[in-house]
Amino acid sequence: MCATNIVSFEGASKWYGKKPGVLDCNVGIPQGKITALIGKNGAGKTTAIKMIMGFLRPTSGQIIVAGKPRNLLTVNSSIGYLPESLRFPELYSVSQLFESLAGIRGLRYREVENFLEKAKDLFELQAHWKKTLRSCSKGTRQKVGIIQAFMHNPQLVVMDEPTTGLDPAVRYSFFQFLRQKQSQGVSIIISSHNLKEIENQADYYLFFHQNRILKAAHADELGGNYGVYILADQEIPSSLLPELAKLSATADDNRIVVTKRNLINDVLSILIQSGIEIKNILPEGSNLEDYFLNLVDERS
Repeated sequence: MCATNIVSFEGASKWYGKKPGVLDCNVGIPQGKITALIGKNGAGKTTAIKMIMGFLRPTSGQIIVAGKPRNLLTVNSSIGYLPESLRFPELYSVSQLFESLAGIRGLRYREVENFLEKAKDLFELQAHWKKTLRSCSKGTRQKVGIIQAFMHNPQLVVMDEPTTGLDPAVRYSFFQFLRQKQSQGVSIIISSHNLKEIENQADYYLFFHQNRILKAAHADELGGNYGVYILADQEIPSSLLPELAKLSATADDNRIVVTKRNLINDVLSILIQSGIEIKNILPEGSNLEDYFLNLVDERS
């Protein structure tokens, strides 16, 4: 395996009795990149993640994480983790949870306070900071889970279906946040069964099907770079069209196409300030689903 891999699967398989979890996995996950694990529910993504984290031991083969064999439940403070199902102390407030987690990770609160303040604004948690987790919605809990995975400045962050419960605008901010952390050298592994959402959001893709990895592919192998379209709750007023045009955006009824992805936040700002509610944000010209389905057909 390549020395620049943050994770390497070396002949790794996991069986649950007679039921396969992951079979004959030989693949490297590159360091300093965003890697997406793609596949339907039950395809093996979560099993792979749990083996990376050390929660499951491979039935055969081994997994190397940051240059060292991954042992069962080995403590590693340089890894952040967001599970698919979150469990928090119900009576803690959001701020109390972060204070507690800082202490558990051997950090003083002032060491993470600046990061938490920025994350609180980015994920719109100001109104929830003093609320108990019991009273928080699923989406708010998910935001808290994302923040805690990064708060100790880990080398590697592993996230299982992290956008569950997030509204479209926050999902876009989440992927922007991932890019920011990746530019700072953090390696990120994210699983998803939502192919439209993960389109163009990763540098590297692992395609899972029937408990095997069909293929590992760099993003540039999947096709061109596409824009984004926004679905609004109403027809876009003609008065906004000149402003949108300056941002390489066009509108047709309640659908706005943004051809330059780096301008999406500016377009969203114009719409929100005009009182327009965002229903969804999706890639324009998505081809990830076709690529995956073609892989499945080739192996059938």
